[in-house]
Amino acid sequence: MSDKRSSVFSLILAFMLVFAVSPSLSEAQSRYDNSFPVRVGIFYGSISKSTYSVSGSSLEVYDASNKVIETDSDTLTASVCQQIYTSSSAESTFESARISAEKYGVDALVYYDRGSFYAGSRSASSDLTPSGGSKVIFAMEDGPAVAVEGSKDIYVSSDDGVTYLGSSAYRGKLNFYIKGSALHAINEVGMQEYLYGVVPKEMVSSWELEALKAQAIVAKNHVITNYSKHTSDGFNVCSTTHCQVYGGYSAEQPKTNRSVDETEGMIMTYRGAPAEAYFHSSSGGRTEAIGNMWNYSLDYMTGVKDPYSTGTPYDSWEANMTSSEIEQALLSRGYDVGTVVGVKILEVSENDRVMRLGVLGTKGMKILEKDSIRIVLGSSKFRSTYFTLKSTSGSAPVSRSNDIGIRDSGLKNTFDRLDSFVSDRISDVSQDFVSGSSFVFSGRGFGHGIGLSQYGANNMAKEGYGYKEIISHYFSGVTVG
Repeated sequence: MSDKRSSVFSLILAFMLVFAVSPSLSEAQSRYDNSFPVRVGIFYGSISKSTYSVSGSSLEVYDASNKVIETDSDTLTASVCQQIYTSSSAESTFESARISAEKYGVDALVYYDRGSFYAGSRSASSDLTPSGGSKVIFAMEDGPAVAVEGSKDIYVSSDDGVTYLGSSAYRGKLNFYIKGSALHAINEVGMQEYLYGVVPKEMVSSWELEALKAQAIVAKNHVITNYSKHTSDGFNVCSTTHCQVYGGYSAEQPKTNRSVDETEGMIMTYRGAPAEAYFHSSSGGRTEAIGNMWNYSLDYMTGVKDPYSTGTPYDSWEANMTSSEIEQALLSRGYDVGTVVGVKILEVSENDRVMRLGVLGTKGMKILEKDSIRIVLGSSKFRSTYFTLKSTSGSAPVSRSNDIGIRDSGLKNTFDRLDSFVSDRISDVSQDFVSGSSFVFSGRGFGHGIGLSQYGANNMAKEGYGYKEIISHYFSGVTVG
């Protein structure tokens, strides 16, 4: 999982979910099994498609009340139709409407609405009435297509429990609906089935079982406390690093499935409520306090010494950037400081990660803060914010220039007002910017450094620690049960 944050609002909603559903924590925990539904956005918004290919064994199309609309086809396509034409006479069964629609030829369809079926066509006919609004069209192997309202809960699933969306297989059921002009494809599964598809995408499936169990619980807590993250999009979480990477049935592995099965119903709690949970690849030897990276604090994520995250592929890394590359990286985000003449680490956390990085140019200075440092300069180069800085051509001081202003902040003078941006520990900033045409950033670790270190968890498991001990090391004061 790449960097991500959860809002405090999401956490509050998660707390409300627990206590509204059940009067006791143990009862709430028992609900975090496969009966706990998770709607995962597979294709939506800008990544949605106009047509989807679906396949499986005896596919069924049905509504939220489980009323079957069509069945027995092994393949179908789902698409959007802007206008259809339907009969004004409702029929009680799909079969009777299908027979009535046959006379409309290749454009024939059956329109389903609120338990009733109507013969119809994609083409106008004197005996049919235009039906307003876009519809989702399911075209089967044989016979007429099925049209449904794009806003309705219409599902497709296979009788063997595995349905293919294109070449990717998913458990549970697929949901197609129209939002704006896009046709969204959602996979609705139970919690266990969701985790089956997450754990092997987020941690190496051959790693130690206890590390995989810790990952399963952390991933579970992450979806619980981010359950409303994509509510406005019609689902709970997406399938990318914005939430957690989810590969569905296609990603499943026996060992990771076992880790999920052996931790079923278990969650991390802090003071009786589900704890937020984050993870990263490697801490580099020390995790970070969440407040030093994002804009809120949690008592159980304050940063810990992490000797288990040494001896990994990310013990050290180096990023080389020219002044021109830094200038272009800033411009791509809308920050114009002119020609870059110096860079300086302005503030580091108590865990030695860079919290503020100043970039000085001929037009002004931009201060990058916390995780935005990696985001702006490029997370493919900057594995973490746990780094030091030097110039390849020396570290001559940059002279102070009173006509250089901070354009982003509205401050009129770079140095006279810099105290409002940096901590009291920073002094005489005008005299020690690292200058040169090229800069070397030497760092440790991979990721934001918040919460569980995956390499650290695996090394702890190798040393004999159990999944509860692993979680307790990275999340101070939480309870697992």
